[in-house]
Amino acid sequence: SQAITKTIAVNFCRLRPRLRENVAHNIRIVLGESVEDSEVVRLTKNVFVNFSRSIYCFLRLPHMGHGELTGCCDLSEARDMAERLGDHGGFVLAGPHVGVWEVGGACLSAMGLKIHTVAFEHPSRMVTRFFDDRRKRMGIVCHPVGKSFNVLTHALEQGNCVALLIDRANSRGEKKRSWFGRSVPLPSGHAALAFRCSVPIVTAACVFGEDDNLKFVFRGPYYPDASLSAAAAVDVLVEKCRM
Repeated sequence: SQAITKTIAVNFCRLRPRLRENVAHNIRIVLGESVEDSEVVRLTKNVFVNFSRSIYCFLRLPHMGHGELTGCCDLSEARDMAERLGDHGGFVLAGPHVGVWEVGGACLSAMGLKIHTVAFEHPSRMVTRFFDDRRKRMGIVCHPVGKSFNVLTHALEQGNCVALLIDRANSRGEKKRSWFGRSVPLPSGHAALAFRCSVPIVTAACVFGEDDNLKFVFRGPYYPDASLSAAAAVDVLVEKCRM
C-alpha cells in the first residue's frame, strides 16, 4: 500500500547517508545555497518518498485498468495539447528524469497516442526484458539507444509521438550548456528529430499534484525555424527546451 511504501522510503532515506547527502547536494544546486537547511531536509525526504511512490505505481501498472489509469492522472491539459498538435502530425515530447514518466507514458498511450521512446539496455538481460515487457503492455514502443534515429524519424512521419528524456547526454560530443549554474553537456537528439521532421517539441513532466493524483506540467510547443541552418535551428530548440 501507499502507507507501507512511504514507511520504507523514509527508513531508506535515514539508512543511506551517502545517497541522502547526494540528493541534498542536488537540491541546493537547484534552489541555491541560500535555501534553509530545514527545507533541504524536508525536500530530501520528499524525493525519497515520491521516488518510492513512482516505483509503486510502475509495479502496479499491469494491474490497472483503463479507467483507473486515466482516472489517476489529470489528462485535461494533455488532451488539449494533443488536439492542438494533431494538425502537425507527430510531435516530440521531451522531459527530465523527474516524476512518474513511465506512468505518464502509459496515460498518454491510454488516450490513444502511439508512443515511441528509447532506453539503455540494463547489464542484466532479465531486467531489460522486465522493463521492455512492461512498456509493451502499456502500448509504448521502446527502441535501443544508438541506432534509433531513423526509426524515430519514421515514427514522427507517421504522426506518432516520440517521448525522450533530455537531461543527460548520451555521447561525448554534445555541446556544454548552463544547467542550474553548471556547465554540463546536454543532448540534442530531440531537437535534431524535430528539425528533420518539421514537428514541434513539447517539454513535459508527469508529477504528483497536491491531491496526490498525477498531473502533466507542459511548456511549449516549440517549432523548428526552417529559415535557419540545421545546426542553428537545433541549437535554438535545445536552448528553448532547456528553459
